[in-house]
Amino acid sequence: MVDDGAERLLEMESFNPSSFSTISVEVEKETGIAVVRLDRPEQGNAVNDRMHSELCALFQIAQSDDRVTALVLTGAGQVFSVGGDSSPDRAYVTHTGLSPIEEARLIVDGVIDLQVPFICAVNGHAIGLGATIASLADVSFAVPGAKFGDPHVLAGLPAGNGSALIWPLLVGVNAAKKLLMTGELMTSESAVSLGLLSEVVKEGGALDAALELAKTLVALPPQAVQGTKATIHLILRAAADLLMEFSLNAEQAAMEHPDFREALAALHRSTE
Repeated sequence: MVDDGAERLLEMESFNPSSFSTISVEVEKETGIAVVRLDRPEQGNAVNDRMHSELCALFQIAQSDDRVTALVLTGAGQVFSVGGDSSPDRAYVTHTGLSPIEEARLIVDGVIDLQVPFICAVNGHAIGLGATIASLADVSFAVPGAKFGDPHVLAGLPAGNGSALIWPLLVGVNAAKKLLMTGELMTSESAVSLGLLSEVVKEGGALDAALELAKTLVALPPQAVQGTKATIHLILRAAADLLMEFSLNAEQAAMEHPDFREALAALHRSTE
């Protein structure tokens, strides 16, 4: 199923907030800082099919919107994102005309290729894709005690949508294998100590810290800030080109395995 209106998201060259239903976008007129909120608070900002499609478009639009000088991402409510929506009736279809795997690749590529500063305000638990995006951000501020991790394996899936790309670069190969092969969750403090997040700030202070840094960065010469980022991101681009096709194909194949649906059913039963 494809929503023609949402498909046009990928053709947008500037943000139109009315085009999004699971995220909210506001571009500050004075600074050009785009503040984006994952906006399904009643569901812990779980990434359903629609949000996945909108995230696919988000970074593409931020790159093409000439007003945007920096991107700050946070979650509505008390959680950043609990990861993928595990509802047993989720169809795993897209609203862009792309396949789910193509969307997943565009989300990661969009973060890597985004030239302006990208800062995450991790205002609560960041799990699964939420943890991956927070780790891919240039800087991520987190509140104390938030849960953080990528439990793909607990759903019978390889960690294919980005954490296996960025985590080995941040914590080392063997440490990343332990975390991702066990699906271990940790606190934000532990994630910072490992280098998966940047800094723990006071409760309720993640967005303020992110905005303060964004304002500092956009006040600096953009060619200097963006050129430095682009140089470092050559490492991420090379890693993505090496790993992402394989990892996403492995995840897609695992979604056809009975273990995946059984894991989702078990998770749903445990929350009833």
